[in-house]
Amino acid sequence: MLAMIERCQNIVHCSLLRMGLHSHRPVRVPMLTPVHRRKRLHWAPERQNWTMEQWKKVGWSEESRFLLHHVDGRVRVHRLPGEEMAPGYTMGRKQAGGGSVMLWAMFCWETLGPGIHVDVTLTRTTYLNIVANQVHPFMATVFPDSSGLFQQDNAPCHTAKIVKEWFEGHDKEFKVLTWPPNSPDLNPIDHLWNVLDKQVQSMEASPHNLQDLKDLMLTSWCQIPQDTFRGLVEYMPRRVRDVLVARGGPTQY
Repeated sequence: MLAMIERCQNIVHCSLLRMGLHSHRPVRVPMLTPVHRRKRLHWAPERQNWTMEQWKKVGWSEESRFLLHHVDGRVRVHRLPGEEMAPGYTMGRKQAGGGSVMLWAMFCWETLGPGIHVDVTLTRTTYLNIVANQVHPFMATVFPDSSGLFQQDNAPCHTAKIVKEWFEGHDKEFKVLTWPPNSPDLNPIDHLWNVLDKQVQSMEASPHNLQDLKDLMLTSWCQIPQDTFRGLVEYMPRRVRDVLVARGGPTQY
């Protein structure tokens, strides 16, 4: 029975290829309202002429959930060439899969930063602890001249009053980079989550429980090649240009 199912799957796959349909991961791009687009168009020109030295001063951060049974948290779809950004083909990470772990991490051009496990529901209080215990020492170590910029998105826990007040109290040590809403396509760390997925999937021993998954993710984070994360930062000028070309719309990445 299993052999018959596999043969049927191969026949379907070959038929789709003959039709010109190829298997891709859906692009993780949220829906952008006119307000989102305007804010992205306001953000991009201000950084259009940034030098690479300026981009190297940014510490990028994000949290992401990883599923136990579907490590990358995504499905594969078949579509015609050029349909990658079409409505209906973009989607976020799946919300099921036998349990999940959430990681928070940061990096800059110079080096990978900390990667830690956090509660699936990240509150303003737990995020403030991350900022004080992880972000602060990293920025102080990598940018001792106080020239660093810390990037975060606009999640409610990131923009909570107590978090804003903490940043305001430490703005002589580093600044917070203004960030447009709904813009994971502009954050290079989003690509590192994909690298992490592939590293874990390529391992012979798959995680059997959430603790295994957490350990593998944290270990794999530390093993991301330097050329990989530096290349993502060096690509930022192209990302800014892509936003302008797309008139604030989603970019291909």
